[in-house]
Amino acid sequence: INVTTQPTTISTLLGIIDSPVKTNLVPMKPVQTLKPGSFHITLCIDNAEASRPTQKVLLEHLTKNSISFDVRKLNIGDFL
Repeated sequence: INVTTQPTTISTLLGIIDSPVKTNLVPMKPVQTLKPGSFHITLCIDNAEASRPTQKVLLEHLTKNSISFDVRKLNIGDFL
């Protein structure tokens, strides 16, 4: 990886103070590009979220709008 150091200033970023700051810019190249229609997205919902009485409306709304979802135990977060 070729790292380029390019000087910039805080005033350039914030428009407040003229103090030099160095940033390391690494050019990013996409590893893979997905073409439209070549993938499927599924919303994962924590089963604790889905079991709440108020969340029944959410699940009905997702189904009505043809949004693919899966209810499962998530260790972190309510939606993934």
